[in-house]
Amino acid sequence: MTQNIHEQSAITEGAIGRLAWARGFAESLIAAVPDDRLTFQPGGNTNHALWIIGHLAATDDAVLMMCTGQPSALPESYDALFRGRDRPSPNAGAYPSEEELFQAMRDRRAALLAWVEGWDDGQAFTPAPDELQAFAPDWVQTLYALAAHDLFHAGQVATCRAALGMGVIHR
Repeated sequence: MTQNIHEQSAITEGAIGRLAWARGFAESLIAAVPDDRLTFQPGGNTNHALWIIGHLAATDDAVLMMCTGQPSALPESYDALFRGRDRPSPNAGAYPSEEELFQAMRDRRAALLAWVEGWDDGQAFTPAPDELQAFAPDWVQTLYALAAHDLFHAGQVATCRAALGMGVIHR
């Protein structure tokens, strides 16, 4: 089914809106975790907030690399720290600073949005690279998958917050 330009634009704008909402919610949950608890892991084996910040940056960066062919804009160390399958370390010293991670997360999302805003008519339905096909068949659905990914990790932060006895955040 071919969609007209206005429908494609509306679909892309909807995806951008979901990305902004999901990231804003995840960020608000993370920002409310005390600095000295950013590596708290309920049960000792879950993702913690500090790792999630870097992982969200690395994920946006990876999508940009796969879809655009651009090289990574993140330090090489991020690959092992945030894209690997290893359990996050409870040692905050194993990671870049919270400020650096937040900046990387925001920068990579801004780069992703700049890429999306530069799409020509019809590019929203460009097939996603093979590595992304399990998550989304095309570029615009990749954006929705990224929003869901943000919310998945926001749920992990919410679990950490609950285990710390912190209140609920509604957004």
